[in-house]
Amino acid sequence: LGVSVGTASNILKQIKFHPYKLQLVQKLLQTDYETSVNFVQDMLQRLQVDPNLLGNLFFADEAQFHLHGGVNRHNFRYWSDTNPHWYTEEPLHSPKANVWLGIGLSGIVGPFFWERDHTFPLEKGINSRWYKQMLENDAIPAMQQLENFDNLVFMHDGAPPHRVVC
Repeated sequence: LGVSVGTASNILKQIKFHPYKLQLVQKLLQTDYETSVNFVQDMLQRLQVDPNLLGNLFFADEAQFHLHGGVNRHNFRYWSDTNPHWYTEEPLHSPKANVWLGIGLSGIVGPFFWERDHTFPLEKGINSRWYKQMLENDAIPAMQQLENFDNLVFMHDGAPPHRVVC
């Protein structure tokens, strides 16, 4: 069109266009819709058999927090009609806290914190060894105190529902 990049940029600024960061989302496939419908049909059947099923669902997840107060910039956006020229200086290898928490209609279990100790000194994040140890020593004993423990359906991170077996 014979318009320089600088001129195009100026035109966009004059009409108050702002650049936005592309956000990636998971693509849904045709099989995802079928899986969702099958799940709903299955849950409706289960609810007919066990009307208390929803009260027995127990959800759990873990998260990692930066101890310096920063946020994961991939999950955080600052929306404004003007550019705040916003930045923050953060340490290259900042200390973090890993936290696990469970919640259901019957109550909250946790939070349980992962702390680096002499047992696994080189492991930095939540891993299968820590998770197994935390479940056995902390979470399951705490869940056993819940009134409906024998009927809990444990849901974690999108994993299929399963029963806690002790």
